[in-house]
Amino acid sequence: MADNEKTKFEEGEKDKKEKKAKKGKGKSIIGGLSLYVIQLIAVYFITANLLMSKYADKNTKINLANKVELVEEVAKKNPEKKSPANDKHFLYPLNDIVVNPAGSNGSSLLMVSIAFDVGSSEQVNEMKSKDVMVKDHIISVLSSKHLQQLSDPSYRDSLKKQIGFDIKELMPNIKLKNVYFSKYIID
Repeated sequence: MADNEKTKFEEGEKDKKEKKAKKGKGKSIIGGLSLYVIQLIAVYFITANLLMSKYADKNTKINLANKVELVEEVAKKNPEKKSPANDKHFLYPLNDIVVNPAGSNGSSLLMVSIAFDVGSSEQVNEMKSKDVMVKDHIISVLSSKHLQQLSDPSYRDSLKKQIGFDIKELMPNIKLKNVYFSKYIID
C-alpha cells in the first residue's frame, strides 16, 4: 500500500511538472511572438522614416534643380519680359470654405482655401469690402460641381479659371492676375 501511495504521489508530481512545462512553453511562444511583432514594427519605421526620407530628399533636390534650370532658360530666351519673381503680389486670401459637392447628399465635403492675386492693395481692400459676395460666388461654383469632377486634379485649373472669370464679372475694376488654391481637401 505504501508503494501504491508512493507511485500515485510520484505520478502526481510528474503531472504537475508536465503541466508547468506546457505552461512555460505557451508563455515563451507568446513572448516570442510579441518580440517578433515589435521587431517588425521597428523595421517598418526605420525603413519608412530613414530610407524613404533620404529617397524623397534626393528627388526633391533633383526636381528643384530642374526647375531652376528651366526658369534660367526661359529668362535667357525672353530677357525683355519681367521675371515673375519681380512682380508684386497682392493676395486676397479666403480660408477654409466648406461645401457639399453636387449629388453628394451631404455625404462628402470639399474644403478649400483660395487666394486671389490682384493688381494693388486698393483692389485687395475692394475685395475685402465685398467679402460676402466673393464667398457666395465661390460656394456657388464649387457646390455645383460633382465629386468626380472635383476629385480630378486636372480639373482644378478649369475650376480656377471659372472662379476667376466669375470674380472678374462681379468686380470688373479688379485686375485679377491669378487664382491659387492653398488647400483642397475632399472628404
